[in-house]
Amino acid sequence: MGYYFGSRSKRRMQGGVNKNLINCVVKALEMSEFDMYIPWMGGFRKIEDQHEIYLRGASRCDGVLKKSRHQSGFALDVDVFPVTEDKQEKFEKCAKFNELMQYVWDSEGYNKSGTELIWGGNWKGFPDPVHWELKFI
Repeated sequence: MGYYFGSRSKRRMQGGVNKNLINCVVKALEMSEFDMYIPWMGGFRKIEDQHEIYLRGASRCDGVLKKSRHQSGFALDVDVFPVTEDKQEKFEKCAKFNELMQYVWDSEGYNKSGTELIWGGNWKGFPDPVHWELKFI
């Protein structure tokens, strides 16, 4: 079917998010069977922003002593739209979107740039299904 990010999501990806990561998520959404969006603070974050998220209990990174990949532009949050409170539905859709993200990452050759695309839904203990980040290998 294919979807496209709205102007608010596009603004949230500006200001320092890695270009390969942006290109990957845009192409994955164009291939998706359901809509996604970039939530508030889903893109690049300043120290103050990250610390606020940490204080809310939504991150293990305080922004100062332990920095988030969002602070370096190497992470992006992409959530299901329309917003759902059903955690199982959200996880399943994010898992399907991850398959598209991984496919695009590999097929576009971004994996040859010395980076690996990591999905937060695979994390143990503090899974984050709306989170994707780059790991340098």
